[in-house]
Amino acid sequence: MDLVFKRYSGPFFLDYSIENGNLSELVATLLKKRDEEMLWEMYLVSLPYNNKSFNDWKQEILGTGTKRKKQKMSKKEIDATIKKSQEILCGFKPPLDKGVR
Repeated sequence: MDLVFKRYSGPFFLDYSIENGNLSELVATLLKKRDEEMLWEMYLVSLPYNNKSFNDWKQEILGTGTKRKKQKMSKKEIDATIKKSQEILCGFKPPLDKGVR
């Protein structure tokens, strides 16, 4: 119901969809629009770090583009990544809260 009231102010739209047997289509449309809005917000946050159009970015994130290929990492690359991760973790010092010790 929250998805319906966010986009449409009255409950009559929902009643109309139920009466006409379109409830599943309405729900699918609302979920698709919600997902698109969430992707748009994520894209806006990522703008300082990329210079891609929204559609290119979305294809890359969702893996629907032809550019995306799975690359296997070599043993050397895996070891280097693990080593770098461990160095980052060793240097991490969590902030101390007054109530937590």
